[in-house]
Amino acid sequence: MQTTYDQETKEENMTSTGRFLALAFAALASVTAAPAAEPERMIEIIVGASPGGGFDRTARAMERVLEGGIVSQPINVTNQPGAGGAVGLASMNRHKADMHYISITSPNILTDELRGTSPLTFETLTPIATLVSEYLCFAVNANGSLQSADDLVKALQTRPQELRFGFATTPGNHNHVAFAQLAKAVGFDVMSPKTVVFKGASESVTALLGQHIDFSIAPAASFAEYARSGDLKCLAVSAPKRLGGAFAEVPTWTELGYEVVYGPFRGVIGPEGMAPEQVAYWEEALRAMTETEIWKKEIEDNYWTENFKTREETMKFLAAERDTLKASLADLGLLE
Repeated sequence: MQTTYDQETKEENMTSTGRFLALAFAALASVTAAPAAEPERMIEIIVGASPGGGFDRTARAMERVLEGGIVSQPINVTNQPGAGGAVGLASMNRHKADMHYISITSPNILTDELRGTSPLTFETLTPIATLVSEYLCFAVNANGSLQSADDLVKALQTRPQELRFGFATTPGNHNHVAFAQLAKAVGFDVMSPKTVVFKGASESVTALLGQHIDFSIAPAASFAEYARSGDLKCLAVSAPKRLGGAFAEVPTWTELGYEVVYGPFRGVIGPEGMAPEQVAYWEEALRAMTETEIWKKEIEDNYWTENFKTREETMKFLAAERDTLKASLADLGLLE
């Protein structure tokens, strides 16, 4: 009987101890768990380029979709062009640990770091998510002497120093990287064409319309309106397959026999020191945004390719992309 009593007492004590520990852990969790983060005032999306380009279109699309019920606060988009997006990122980073300030990021954050033109890196800021990839169009004025991709290739091979090339927003960015890929595939000196760097894609489009430059490279959506009107002509795209819409008849460089496949990513980044719960809020809000039909329409209208990545996936992706871009910058002679 003593043995049975001791066993029952032991089991009862163990059960009591289990309940005590469960309650203790629950109490501890309630004390230590971070409160859910949520914006409390207007949200500022800072765009480090002029209106009309890829940075700006991404921010405006986000504004339209997020304000449709995903976030509870109003959103304002502010353009602060300069230094290939570094001015906008620096402005955002003055609001350290503040979830009310976010920005659009692209390969520029990696190329600026590699070239030493900005002290900001993705590790010092707070990457939140990757949203899309945006493939590029190689465009000319419809009334110019270059009327086909073959015309452009022959001109670059035989008289590159006579050509005027313009793009936005900084040397070594995604447009410049695609040009370096073409130079390697075709076989010409990438430094020979007269090169003009604009603050935004809209400025390079204006220069092309005025025939102040001979050709330009920019995200396809930057040229779509003028391709439809017949004022500009897209000769080829840097996509793995044709884009459709206004560019349905435009070949890829791969179709033409040249290995030029590159499209910049567009992501969202916050200032230094954001708390995990702030990052989690934005990560989930952006995930919800990408699942809406409105966002899917934005992807179609802007000739984007869906490419959502979480913060953790984005951090790994950025590290790998930095290694890829380093080789292209070396080809462009932009690394010391």
